Amino acid sequence: MTRTIACATFLATVSLAAQQQQPSPVPGTFRSTIALVPVDIRVLDRDGKPVTDLTQADFTIVEDGVRQEIRHFSKHALVPEETTAITEVRDAGPVAGLAPQRKRTFLIVLGRGRLEGPSKGINATIRFVRERLLPQDVAAVLAYNRATDFSTDRAQLVAMLERFRDGHHDVEARLAHGSGSGLAGLFGGNTIPDQVQTRIDAIFAGPGGLGFRTVPPGRVTDRGRIAQDYRRRVDIRLNTDVTASERLPEFDTSLDEYLLNHSQTMTDLENIYTGIEYLRYLEGEKHLVFITERGLFLPRLEDDTSIAAMANDARVVLDTIQTGGLSGGEPATASRAAGIPGPTFTEGFAMATLRTMSDLTGGHASIYAYADKAIDRIDESTRFQYLLGYSPTNSNWDGRYRRIQVKVNRSDLSVASRSGYYGRQQLVPYNREEFLTFSRVQAAALYPDQVRDIKVKVKPTLQRGSDGEGDAIVDLTIDISRLGLEPGDGGLTGELTVAIYCNDMDGKSTGDAWKKIRVTVPDDKYKQTLRDGIEYTIRLTAKNSSRHLKVVVYDYRADVVGTVVTKFY
Repeated sequence: MTRTIACATFLATVSLAAQQQQPSPVPGTFRSTIALVPVDIRVLDRDGKPVTDLTQADFTIVEDGVRQEIRHFSKHALVPEETTAITEVRDAGPVAGLAPQRKRTFLIVLGRGRLEGPSKGINATIRFVRERLLPQDVAAVLAYNRATDFSTDRAQLVAMLERFRDGHHDVEARLAHGSGSGLAGLFGGNTIPDQVQTRIDAIFAGPGGLGFRTVPPGRVTDRGRIAQDYRRRVDIRLNTDVTASERLPEFDTSLDEYLLNHSQTMTDLENIYTGIEYLRYLEGEKHLVFITERGLFLPRLEDDTSIAAMANDARVVLDTIQTGGLSGGEPATASRAAGIPGPTFTEGFAMATLRTMSDLTGGHASIYAYADKAIDRIDESTRFQYLLGYSPTNSNWDGRYRRIQVKVNRSDLSVASRSGYYGRQQLVPYNREEFLTFSRVQAAALYPDQVRDIKVKVKPTLQRGSDGEGDAIVDLTIDISRLGLEPGDGGLTGELTVAIYCNDMDGKSTGDAWKKIRVTVPDDKYKQTLRDGIEYTIRLTAKNSSRHLKVVVYDYRADVVGTVVTKFY
């Protein structure tokens, strides 16, 4: 059954309390200024082929109009390297110098809508994974609210993409008629019904498939303002007194189509931001390949530049592939030949957003074209690149966005690179495990829905004291089937992080705890433990007014989370 609005409000209240209780500063990190700004550069000739013979003297880097001294220069051609195991994709921490990459990292973000025809977007992506990835390349897939592990296992990635190709039409049809469409989706949010979620999970799971996880929506820049812009436009549209001169250009579509565009755009926008954060702390330059039927229907021109700025800061390239083909609508401009269908104003605006995102991050945009050509272009252009680094002359780390411009001294070449970054002190992890654990627990705590990647049962009781504070006793039963347990002496071992947040009826914090739990499963108890789970009890101090609690369980080795929201008995 779809969750009710009351339940969603309750979960949001608990998440707000969790947000207020996050410990500070972030454990396992330190603040550091930027020693060298890395700039990954691809230079192409008129035929789109990589140019490989440039030297440091051929490049000029300008930051906010001021020329910078290039202090690092290297170039590297990627060639196939044998790999015998799935690569673990984790940043090892700060690196003193810059070094060329030996592999490519791709996150394939499958957007809402029908992605196969007419440009054959999914089949082209399958061919890319099967034929174009180098043995050492790592890739993952993100769609709806799920993401796979990063892996070098092409067969498993292809199998998952084939399941998506064959099953996403059914999912889209059900979502189009669900609670996330229409005015309910605009004013109430996008909730995936349980029966649709089951179909999504079947696409990601598959027999012997890659591990996958729930991904809480990314924090979209200016999300509240974007939603307000959409609502204002709908209010204007529903106003029968609006004259023809007052109608907005995006009213070239029906109200139902406008609302569908909004619903799909907000889901895709959240996933793009999620993908950027998913990639941020991985080594080197990363590519987010966004495949979309319709593009992004954003209400303001500056919204696409905000996306690009966030990606640039994370050293993420945005490659965009539109699969929906040309519309059958009226010509978009008066200069277009009469009778020839073309994109409407709204569709043209959505396509321009894709181009801007890609151009500003050094990526490639494919619009109204077969996807296999775009895939080939992405593959070929990323097999050779230059890496430059400079120390900024501006030492004021005020957090403002700084614009980068890269030039080469030959006019017949095109240059693709990131176009900026935020000039601030960076939060650098010196303990990767503590940093990632904090990030994952925080994201799950703020996510209003429950996450079931780790199945957790909770039985809490509150022993109230005479001084206004009592003891909260939380009995946990944790399923071990998805935990990253490793062989030890006579069994399996692992470690879990458990965070508990308590709040009263008004959502105010009444107590919290973070605990590390050591997991030990003897060989002779494995089958029983797999069936029954492991049991732990955590005690914490909580006010007598405590009514609700949220429990977050995280396993670093498997990188999976489970959450439960419940009441005190």
